[in-house]
Amino acid sequence: MNLINSLLEYGSGKGTSSTALRPFGWMMGLLLPSTFVSISINAPLWVTVIIVICVCLNMFLYIICSLYFIFRSPDSLRSEVFVLKKMSIEKSLIGDSKSGLKKIDKPKKYNNKIEHRKK
Repeated sequence: MNLINSLLEYGSGKGTSSTALRPFGWMMGLLLPSTFVSISINAPLWVTVIIVICVCLNMFLYIICSLYFIFRSPDSLRSEVFVLKKMSIEKSLIGDSKSGLKKIDKPKKYNNKIEHRKK
């Protein structure tokens, strides 16, 4: 039962990081075993060749997209949770999913001294 729960949790995306390259990883996870199965059951040559071509194309696209995102949009390679936390920090927001997000008052600066508002 524990195995089924962990598989359902993994399938629903909890505890995993969703990135721009996740679909390529899934595709590779499906194509590689298919290649070995087609070879082991002596499938027609054209089936094995098509699967191998798909594996090579997937690997090529994975590398190209990785390089593109590394230089153009590094946040796309980070998890969604990380990006959302980063955005909330940049916008000076605090809170969580239960209490909601609240704007933080930035301390005022007078003559290079920071004064915090007393409540």
